[in-house]
Amino acid sequence: RYDPGRATGEGACPFNALYWNFLEQRRPWLSGNPRMGMMYRLLDRKGPGEREALRQRAAAILERPDDF
Repeated sequence: RYDPGRATGEGACPFNALYWNFLEQRRPWLSGNPRMGMMYRLLDRKGPGEREALRQRAAAILERPDDF
């Protein structure tokens, strides 16, 4: 039902937005871990608009998980 290749928009997998939101919120604790370096570099490559869209989608999912 969901497109795992999409993080935002119609048909996007909710786990993508939740994952990136989790990483962004826990950056102070996780960014020092060398194993997380690649994921934080990928997050940093996302533009401000895409990161905001991810935050908004994650907030909507967390607020009403049964809708997704």
